[in-house]
Amino acid sequence: MADFCESDPDAIRDDMVRKRGQYLKRDPEGVREMCRISEEIYNEGKLDGKLEGIEQGARDNLLENVRSLMESVGWTAQETLEKLKVPASEQARYIAML
Repeated sequence: MADFCESDPDAIRDDMVRKRGQYLKRDPEGVREMCRISEEIYNEGKLDGKLEGIEQGARDNLLENVRSLMESVGWTAQETLEKLKVPASEQARYIAML
């Protein structure tokens, strides 16, 4: 495990890991490969973050609508969620968030 934490590829003890580290850090083609891999990881994380934000926004919006309807119409949380056609399997989770 220490080899995977080593920043200097020459200090890596395992021959196969050392050669791969030298390739990815010193060879121009290896550096391009590492940049491409890093960019893919970054873009995946960025997409995951966007999707998480969209989901959080949808949850927040639903909760705001539920609270508003409960206050203005006088429905219970359960009635409101049913009227908004929230699946029964998700209703307990939303009630807990209220």
